Amino acid sequence: MAVDDQVPESRFKYEGHLIFNGLYTTEVESIFDKAESNEALEARLEDKLPSLKEKYNGGPRKGYRDMDLSYHLNLEESDSLTSHHKNLAEKLVAKEYLDEELGDATTVFSDDKGRVSGKRLDKDNAYIYWLLPKLLMVQGSKPEVETTLSDLYSSLGLTQDQQEAYATLRPVEFDKHFLLWLVYRDYIGKDIGKNVSLHSISEITIKGGRDFFGESAQVTESTDILRSTAFIEGLFKNKLPVHLKAIFKVGGQNLMVDISKSGRIHILSKEDINSSTKLERVMIGLHFVSEFTTLRQDWEFYDPDKKYVPPTFIEELNDVAKDQGAEITFRREIIPELLDKRGEDLEDWDLDF
Repeated sequence: MAVDDQVPESRFKYEGHLIFNGLYTTEVESIFDKAESNEALEARLEDKLPSLKEKYNGGPRKGYRDMDLSYHLNLEESDSLTSHHKNLAEKLVAKEYLDEELGDATTVFSDDKGRVSGKRLDKDNAYIYWLLPKLLMVQGSKPEVETTLSDLYSSLGLTQDQQEAYATLRPVEFDKHFLLWLVYRDYIGKDIGKNVSLHSISEITIKGGRDFFGESAQVTESTDILRSTAFIEGLFKNKLPVHLKAIFKVGGQNLMVDISKSGRIHILSKEDINSSTKLERVMIGLHFVSEFTTLRQDWEFYDPDKKYVPPTFIEELNDVAKDQGAEITFRREIIPELLDKRGEDLEDWDLDF
């Protein structure tokens, strides 16, 4: 027999960490009637995604099942989850992909049968959270996420042999200048948005062309990232952020979040969600990802002088380096790029270096 964790269905379950390896902006295609597009797309996923069933009689299972977030929210009393999370749960199409395999022999204790021997049931999971019609969030490890995305693409008619596409999916990435903008907003003590805020950056990786500094540099667990000579020198050589770890606040909750340029978001089990239930972690995590992705999309349409950091930021970091006894003599290669992005000329600025 397979030995599984016997958790009542009334309790919310999810496996693994809050790692979002697939973020996509989405658009439901015009083949659906506008008023019914979300319902029709949800019905198509229900029909086309393989449902969870046994691989063979009495054996492990594979497939998709509904997560019933609204149902579980109504069962669980929580000071952390608000009406916003309930509204979010009602809007989400939430499905779990599960692939079970029989593992090694093991023994567990059962209340009604005493000690029971059998094979351990190993599970691979991924989770689809689709905030129709605009944002698809896929949580899980890369292999399971790739399987899930392949199934989604097939269900939506996005494979080569199918003519009708039911939705358009565009991968979300966090532009290096967007990450630099976050660093700058933290430096000047300004909010990054109305619904999500940034409190402190504890780790940052910068990357650019290879030179005597190397292709990339990482500054980690510094008391002040922006006083790190390695960060300042790398930035001057036009090595821009490709990853950062920081404390963000959303809906009154502080979260430690690891963000990569590739679009990967990892919400760590620290700060306010350290002692949260699984349902709380999922809903707070989804709230953050949806707000942060919206912030990224809004940033794309900012005016250039608001979107890209000013050259004076580089000048101030130069002064920070001087205060620490570091005399940086090489050319500030980032300045021409910032001016080009902002549509400005060097003559527009009176820079003191």
